[in-house]
Amino acid sequence: MDATRGSSHHDECHTPMTLLVSLRALVCLGLSTLCVVSCATTTRQTAFVAPSYETVVAEPEESPDGVHQSVFMVNHSTVPVVITSFQLRDCVNVSNPCEAKPMRVLLSPGQRALVATIGPIDRARAYSYHYSWTWDTPH
Repeated sequence: MDATRGSSHHDECHTPMTLLVSLRALVCLGLSTLCVVSCATTTRQTAFVAPSYETVVAEPEESPDGVHQSVFMVNHSTVPVVITSFQLRDCVNVSNPCEAKPMRVLLSPGQRALVATIGPIDRARAYSYHYSWTWDTPH
């Protein structure tokens, strides 16, 4: 080849600008790979929390009318559960039947659901009750 057209071999790695571009590409590729690997390894692991009567709990709240009480069930475990019954006992001036009520309320982990609203027969008198519930894991 003649001197005005350059040499017959092609070598881009020796020019400073091309070397800089190649280094940038290599650094970017390395950072991208590091980010992907880092993101994949920092996935948050949720600790297992077994369902129990300490993690499947009732939360009573006064209703907006100030007379009734709403009873919510909350699943603080990491496993779905089914509330299978809710029982009122030792009822005094309660309009709800004072008995066990079978039910099937599915609660996902972290979910909360209303299972009963309890009120008095006579609003002019105080009312009281105790309650309990049963739960199971879905089959």
